[in-house]
Amino acid sequence: MNRVLILDKPQGLTSYDCIRKLKPFIDKGVKIGHAGTLDPMATGVLPILLGKATKLFDLFSGSRKTYIGEMQLGLSTDTADITGKVTGEEEPGAHTMDDVKAAFDVFVGGYLQTPPLFSAKHKDGKRYYDIARDEEAELSENMLPEPEFVDLFDYQIFDYDGKTHKILFSIDVGRGFYVRSFVEDVARNLGDIATLLSLRRVKAGYFSLDKAINIDSIEARGDIERLSISLEEATELLPTVIVNDDMARKVSHGGKLKTDIFNEVSGFVRIVNKNSRVLAIGLSEMGHFKYNVVLGDEE
Repeated sequence: MNRVLILDKPQGLTSYDCIRKLKPFIDKGVKIGHAGTLDPMATGVLPILLGKATKLFDLFSGSRKTYIGEMQLGLSTDTADITGKVTGEEEPGAHTMDDVKAAFDVFVGGYLQTPPLFSAKHKDGKRYYDIARDEEAELSENMLPEPEFVDLFDYQIFDYDGKTHKILFSIDVGRGFYVRSFVEDVARNLGDIATLLSLRRVKAGYFSLDKAINIDSIEARGDIERLSISLEEATELLPTVIVNDDMARKVSHGGKLKTDIFNEVSGFVRIVNKNSRVLAIGLSEMGHFKYNVVLGDEE
């Protein structure tokens, strides 16, 4: 069971809630995890990693992600989304579509982003949302999340309604990007406040909604294998090195692998046999190859 199950996460569930719902349907001892956390209010693509696929977290979570979201100007909450407690209301400015685009443009290419207080980031062994929910905790400046550089590759404004002050948009971002923080940053650039009304992840790395399944479709153990995809399919876009039978046996046992190809390829690489079966996946850096996962000759 070294596979990837692409879920269309429903609203209201945490990413780990999805793991808990799936655990009864996998064999005892099979590892399970997810790549790329989604907030409970968010929906969309959530890759679930099974078996040795869990060792490829960095591969599946570090890729670009695409979101469609809607934000509301003139309203702020403690969680930076509509599920939180209202902390501010004010009449937004009279903006044009060009104003909105200019505010988005500021962040294209990447910027230092402060994660929202209600987040899964850790501070002294505690998650920030646990600290924030502790009514007795007094948050000093040195307890607030540290800014981190995040990538914003592209965006699109689908609609801006000057009467309701709502903005419908899509963004193409990198790892660790908080859309809730981005919404507040855009509003601040406009001289306003804002909160996130809805969020849907339509693509996460190699996976998109067209292959995602509803978690309620899983009713028996066989459903997971039937509805998930193999590591061959999940990694088909990676640079691939095909090895002969002798080398395949060596790779299957984690033997050291040297080839001039690694001087030309940087990043994740998969090693396959002549039948296109994935034997291993690892990182190629400066001519050297290091295994992330060895599947061996398992069937």
